[in-house]
Amino acid sequence: TQVRRGISFSMEQGEVLSIIGSSGSGKTTLLRCLTNLERADKGVITVGNKVVFDPEQGVKLSKEEARENQLQFGMVFQQFNLFPHMTVLKNMTLAPIKLLNLSKNEAEERGESYP
Repeated sequence: TQVRRGISFSMEQGEVLSIIGSSGSGKTTLLRCLTNLERADKGVITVGNKVVFDPEQGVKLSKEEARENQLQFGMVFQQFNLFPHMTVLKNMTLAPIKLLNLSKNEAEERGESYP
């Protein structure tokens, strides 16, 4: 089933984009394509001036490149699935510590300063 077609958007560094829509409208599929967790049928996906998907040009990211690309995105799911045994701050700082190699202090400063 083709849910969306002809999607085009651009963002500047530091901008935040919210994708809102009914269940089944393609929000998660779009994010999965942007992060190389799913393959689009056609088109071109560019992230940070780097083409991450272009089947006509044979662009295929290595595992390392795909991982770097994934770190450019954050997702908030419909079910938050927070760790119930952790505080909100610990839930917020887990990914930056593990994935971005931030120190505990730096991650907590970021988490506490978030509006």
